[in-house]
This record gives sequence, structure tokens and C-alpha cells, in this order.
Amino acid sequence: MKRLVRLCAVVLAAVMAGSLADPALAIPPEPDYTVALTETSGTTDQGGVASTTFTSTVITGGTSIALSASGVPEGVTVTFAPEYTYSGGGSAVAITTSRSTPPGTYPIGIDARAGKSHSVTYTLTVVPADPANDFTVALSDPAPTVDRGTSGTVTLTSAAGGAAPQSVALSAVVAHQGIGVSIAPATITSGESGVITLSPANLPFGSYNVIVYASGAVRRAAALRLTVRDGRPDDFSVRLLPAAATVDAGQGSSTTALLQTTQGRRQRVTFSSSGAPEGVTVTGWPSPADSDAYVAVRVVVGQKVPGGTYPITLAFTGSVTHTATYTLTVRPRVIPAWKPNYVYFIGDLAGYDGVVYRCTYQHTSMPGWEPPRMPSLWTVW
Repeated sequence: MKRLVRLCAVVLAAVMAGSLADPALAIPPEPDYTVALTETSGTTDQGGVASTTFTSTVITGGTSIALSASGVPEGVTVTFAPEYTYSGGGSAVAITTSRSTPPGTYPIGIDARAGKSHSVTYTLTVVPADPANDFTVALSDPAPTVDRGTSGTVTLTSAAGGAAPQSVALSAVVAHQGIGVSIAPATITSGESGVITLSPANLPFGSYNVIVYASGAVRRAAALRLTVRDGRPDDFSVRLLPAAATVDAGQGSSTTALLQTTQGRRQRVTFSSSGAPEGVTVTGWPSPADSDAYVAVRVVVGQKVPGGTYPITLAFTGSVTHTATYTLTVRPRVIPAWKPNYVYFIGDLAGYDGVVYRCTYQHTSMPGWEPPRMPSLWTVW
């Protein structure tokens, strides 16, 4: 017994140490990364801006990182471009003060949140504004909306206040490389304006930060939140799988209509059908359906439907209507001729003199019991 206990203890210790672990069953480590800033401190005046760049390095795996700031003093705004990055990626950071920010030194946490969270400190020093060099900037629209593939403009206006006019260079940092930015003129005199043209192209729909810098004797910044949308009309496509079927009369078939949003927003799509011959019913579920989902279509063929090929139009209506053709081929039902000395069961069909009859009472046929003469046994189908 003692030997067994000792053996179990040895095996348990080996498992805990990993010596008996199967590499194929090993749990992968949680993604991890390091964080850093290209500049860990900076000085600006009241109403000015300090900037740095957040960087990260992969340790294990890869993960998306959400950026935020903590310990931000009164009147200070921290803008990230982009505000979401990935381990191994980076982000531009603008730390903008206001006239109300008290002079002093402030440690600000630049926080990265993912499976594991990390933080790095930026030390901001704020000094009083010098009226001789001061100027301000403002945007005509800090939250513009532009359709992808088009362009929109925002005007940056500067005011010299009591300071002498000075040359101011304008530049911008974007959160996504798919956002084209041009500023005209690129250099203005304080008190003048510049036009910022935003041209979102190959990037997902959503909202993105753009940081505009104005650099003269002092440095100013204005952040705008660009919303990129699809300005094209809402639309979707339809594809049938399969697009045709061959069935016997009295049977059924089915197909699936695959819907996909091709532009604009997702929408609700309603199903309908037309062109089905008499005796054929067509249903679709669900209806309405999402334009990025599917509609299950069921086709039921009655027993009396003549043989032939029938194109059935399936219509899907949202902001627009799209149709798809389902080709139904029906094999005609073969009706045997009535014959004597044969056992007929309820529901059996038999043809006699060009008319189809249905058995209503089980019996064995006899000469002289032809269906037209025996209404108690047969009814016209």
C-alpha cells in the first residue's frame, strides 16, 4: 500500500512538472505584450499640445488592444489615433491642454487593455501661456460624416488674439491609412483659415480620430471624429441553392435563398412568389429575413399537377426587389387503368374511360363493378 501511494505521488509530481504532459494537449499561453512611449515626457503651455507615440511588442500570441488614459488633469484631453491597435502595433497620442489647465507637472497613465492589461506613464508639464506667442485654433465641424469613396471638408480657423501674426504650419495624423487628408494651404498666418479635405477610401465603416496640428511659435491641436459611412443606396443580392429540381406529382422540393448585403446597411427582406402552376404551393421562411441571412423555400406539388417544366419567380423585397427563378420539373403521375379481380384500398387511383377515380371503400373489383357504376366505391378524383 505504501509503495502504491509513493508511486502515485511520483506520477502526480511528474504531471505537475510537465514531464508527462502531451505537447499536443498543452494549453497555449495567454497573449502578452510590452508597451512603451517614444517620448515619456513633454512640456506645453496652457491651450497647447504635447505628443508622443504608443508602441507595443509581442511577447506571446497576438491580441487587439484598447487604449485609454488615466489620471488626466482638469482641462486636458488625450486623443489616440487609432484608439484600438494590436500587439506589435502603435498609436499616435495627442495630449491637449486648455486655458483652464493649471500649470504644473502631471503623471498621466497611458493604459492598454487586452487579455492582459499594461500601462506606461507620460509626464506632462504645463506652463503658463505667453500672450506674445499665443494663438488658438477651432474646427468648423469636429464630428464630420463622409461617405466612403467620396470627400468632405472641414475648415480650421485660427485666431491670433493679442499676439502678433505668425506663420503656422498645418499637418494631420490619421487613425487609419485608408483616410486621405490634405490641407490647403499647408501654411497659414495666425488669424487665417485652412481647409482640411478628408477622403476615406479602403477602410471599414465606422468612426476614426484625426488629429490636426498647428505649429507656430507654440503648438496647438484640434481633434476631429470622422464617421465613414456607405452613401450608396442599400442593396443586397440573392442566390438560390439549388436553382432547379425534378419531382413526381404529389411530392415536394426545397431550395435555400442566400441573401447578402452588397452595399449600404443591412435591412429586412420580405419573400413572395409568382408563376407557380395550379396545385403547387410555395412558402418561404423566415419572412421577413435579414439581408445577411437566408430564406428556406419549400415547394409542394399536388397530385393533380400535370407533368411539365415550370419557371417559378421568387421575389425578395427590401429597399429594392430582386428576383430569382426556380425551375420546377414535374414528372406526371402514372394512373393505372381499372381492372377486375383486383384489391383496391382507400385512396387508390384508377383510370377508366379517360377519367381518374379515387377508391373510397376497400374492395375486390369484379366485372360490372366499373367505377362509373359503383359510386359507393369510387369518386371522381
